[in-house]
Amino acid sequence: MAIRSPRASSTSLNQWVGCVFIGLGVCASTSIYECCVRLLDENRVGSFATIFAVLGLFRTLTMTLLVLLFLVLVRWPLIKQIEYLGFA
Repeated sequence: MAIRSPRASSTSLNQWVGCVFIGLGVCASTSIYECCVRLLDENRVGSFATIFAVLGLFRTLTMTLLVLLFLVLVRWPLIKQIEYLGFA
């Protein structure tokens, strides 16, 4: 494996950190969604409208984060190719 430039290594590290944070966001959003579903199943919650609003919010957040993760993963090889060709 060839030694890469510090700029290329920095870009790759930034991509990894971004993917990790997006993945943690998806996990947290899914966990909160599951918690709200369990609260609805118990039928002890006084405000069902609030729980339904939170469910919708976290469902949308999860889908948004998954789209963002997809875009980051598609962009990553493009950035590496641009660096390889020397345009960056």
